[in-house]
Amino acid sequence: MSDRVLDAFEANTGLRVLERHGMTEASITASNPLEGERRAGSVGPAIEGSDIRIVALGSGSPVASGILGRVQFRGPNICHGYWDNPEKTEEAFHPDGWFETGDVGRLDGDGYLWIEGRVQDMIRTDEGYLNARDIELALEDLPDVREAAVVGIPQGQSMRVLAIVTGDVTDPASLTARLTGPRPDRIVIAESLPRNATGKMQKRLLREAHADAFAAAEEIT
Repeated sequence: MSDRVLDAFEANTGLRVLERHGMTEASITASNPLEGERRAGSVGPAIEGSDIRIVALGSGSPVASGILGRVQFRGPNICHGYWDNPEKTEEAFHPDGWFETGDVGRLDGDGYLWIEGRVQDMIRTDEGYLNARDIELALEDLPDVREAAVVGIPQGQSMRVLAIVTGDVTDPASLTARLTGPRPDRIVIAESLPRNATGKMQKRLLREAHADAFAAAEEIT
């Protein structure tokens, strides 16, 4: 959750959200402490008896604290594989016990995990990997943007960065001008963003719907 959502929830209810990370394959894997320091935007350290590590997106080698990479877990709560799917099991479960979550994140110096997105949602540009969530948060900090979703649209061997936003936006170019960090190559306005039954953003549908976003000459840079 963004800081804005967390702060609004606490202001309206008087209650604090306890952010955690969990998966079907492992139940809860990491959690902010029930009593202790909760770090907004973090899902906390690994639960007792489990371990977290971050490995490089490309090489798979472990990286230092603060470096973005693929999130892996190891512990007795991890299942042993996928039913009747040896190919997927071999892909996700390493012989040394580490499990590929499919998430991208980083660990801070105290072992708190910060989830930044999904591996499949990382955008591969000519300059390297780009974290879509950084652009989404920057756009959602703008007062006229309600929600933002950023996806990579394949263009040859690389990708172009497309942002889809909802809210009271009338001039997408004005959004781009107000961003100080990484910027999308194009911004389009939508009435709503697709979500599944649990509220998760369906970026696959956005990539499919906007596959031709850069086929036309009109772009916002």
